[in-house]
Amino acid sequence: MVKLVAMRWFFMIGWVLSIHNICAQPWELNGEELRHYNKISQEARHVPDNFSRTPYHLSKQLTKGANSDLEKVRAIYIWLANNITYDMQSFRAGNFPDPHTRQVLKKREALCEGYARLFRALCSETSIRCEIIRGYSKGYGYEKGSQFEVSNHAWNAVKLAGTWYLVDATWAATSLNTTKITRPVSNDYFFAPPKEFLITHLPEISAWQLVDNPISLAIFEEGEEAIRSKTRVPGKYQFEDSLSVLLGLDASLRKIEYQRRVSLFNPRNTGSNYYLGVEYLYRGLDSLELLKQVEDRDIAIKIPQLEIRIFNLLNEA
Repeated sequence: MVKLVAMRWFFMIGWVLSIHNICAQPWELNGEELRHYNKISQEARHVPDNFSRTPYHLSKQLTKGANSDLEKVRAIYIWLANNITYDMQSFRAGNFPDPHTRQVLKKREALCEGYARLFRALCSETSIRCEIIRGYSKGYGYEKGSQFEVSNHAWNAVKLAGTWYLVDATWAATSLNTTKITRPVSNDYFFAPPKEFLITHLPEISAWQLVDNPISLAIFEEGEEAIRSKTRVPGKYQFEDSLSVLLGLDASLRKIEYQRRVSLFNPRNTGSNYYLGVEYLYRGLDSLELLKQVEDRDIAIKIPQLEIRIFNLLNEA
């Protein structure tokens, strides 16, 4: 039951009209750079079908004329916003379509997880570091004063020239599949300033707020005035160090640490405890597999160490 509730809320927020004027200027571009940047953006809107069936071919087509990683990310953002329709019909029906990249490319529609996964896949094909950020958002269906129990949205962070930038391709989408409504691509959520992004998007891990004075879930729920009041005060939180620790872990330990941080950030999210237990269980079972790789001459030394490690992990699970 917990898992079903978590999944329902996880995919909840999608296509919305921007309600905040978030200016997203990534950095200064001179005249020629700006003209080329706009040219790449225009060309990214229309890619022939035979070049957009896989992340590999689509990424190569989108970025073949790009002069910088900024232009590559911009092209990916523009293509997604123009060519992937938000699946409002599935959202309203409580159905959550397959978010895997090939399925999204095949159907040309998705919920937020599908957008975020495809964005990451396209960035990965161009060797750009990209992560999926999951958290709480105030979009479609949100009512002022509501409390959040589980995360309801997914977006992305990309790393260019050593700096992380925030991107939400879902909220940039130009159409949804239940009406004929269309709108221009929203630039509000392309490299949005982190403190402005926090007005509507709160990661379930504090470090992904990308600010030195992260806000709590309670402040996020309280509203814009409380958020701005908090973020105006300088802080000492080193989010870069926190992210380095998390992203530097091996895949299994990263999942455990991620769920631990989620649980601490929002005690109401009981689902995080379930997933934390699952990750500990998998870690313990993986350790059991190591027993098969122990050579006879190492048994006396390694078996006791492995037994302690395995039973500690399974006990925590």
